[in-house]
Amino acid sequence: MAMPSGSCRGLDSPLVLDDSESFQCLIHTSTVTNEEDKVFRNTRLHKVQHCCSEWLGTGDTPEGRIARSFNVTKWLDCDFESIPPNIGFHDTCYRRFTDKVQIQRAIKRKAKQLQSSQK
Repeated sequence: MAMPSGSCRGLDSPLVLDDSESFQCLIHTSTVTNEEDKVFRNTRLHKVQHCCSEWLGTGDTPEGRIARSFNVTKWLDCDFESIPPNIGFHDTCYRRFTDKVQIQRAIKRKAKQLQSSQK
């Protein structure tokens, strides 16, 4: 059965670690232990999706792996209403994942690696 466009319901996603009701950080990139769990709002979800499309070209970085997982599981196409209430983010993870400077550095590093491998 095909899912409606933009829906994430019932996705068999590697980003969702288990079927429990416990909170899961969708973009977990740090060793956060005592940070408040936040639920996605429309603006933050769109920002994460935009950054995912940029991280896709960065190679085998933790953020690149998260972005590829978003891409494969169609989380990039999700709409805000489809995100389960136990899926969210930590502020630290969000800041790291959406850091434009880090994204640009990773893109430049990947381009440099490609140039080196072509010589």
